Amino acid sequence: MTPLEELPNGNIVFGMKQIDNLGTQCAMACVSAQGNMLWSKVYTGSSSTLSNLLRTSTGDLVIGQSGGAGQAMRLIKLDASGSVIWAFTVGSALDEIHLASMTPDNGMLLTGAFGLLVRLDPNGNVLWARTHASSSPSSYAVGGDAIWLGQDRILHFLNIATTGDRDLGLVCTDDQGNLLHQNRLSGIGQTAAVDRIYARPLDATSAICFSDLYGASQAQLLVI
Repeated sequence: MTPLEELPNGNIVFGMKQIDNLGTQCAMACVSAQGNMLWSKVYTGSSSTLSNLLRTSTGDLVIGQSGGAGQAMRLIKLDASGSVIWAFTVGSALDEIHLASMTPDNGMLLTGAFGLLVRLDPNGNVLWARTHASSSPSSYAVGGDAIWLGQDRILHFLNIATTGDRDLGLVCTDDQGNLLHQNRLSGIGQTAAVDRIYARPLDATSAICFSDLYGASQAQLLVI
């Protein structure tokens, strides 16, 4: 899925791959509401995949450049013209870091393997990192997506796997990452993997989550 974001002025920015004599590289482009090209930029790094694209309230952009399994996540903050403000690598290849969503102060939420949840400030500095066990201590939790809800709640949606059982799990924390409650929401007994988890807030107290059941030719759409 190609990340895409509509800007307040109606322009649209999106990720793409550029293939040239240097190989396949990660790139971004911006077009007007009429589809006219305004700018395009190529960003070097270890990966050609743009896994997510987020917009801050000040008009800057944050992208997650990931090669998937076996490669670390690279975060890049851009101004409205696509110029790099800062860029750095987050975690290790084993952490499976994902750029999830923005926080009210224009910081970022990251998710990762084993239920990892990380909050960054607007400059990319780590404010805190938490790992929450699932409802079963023997479970393996892969971080799918995380969203900020209301004034001080974070919902972290997980792919929770135990022997022969893969479910969609939910961890709710406060704004400091302290656990408030957790639950296995659906799919009890479903042996197909919960994959491609996407969550978005609907309002200050509810959220919607889409997940694809890999291997079962099904999808789930839940309102929390």
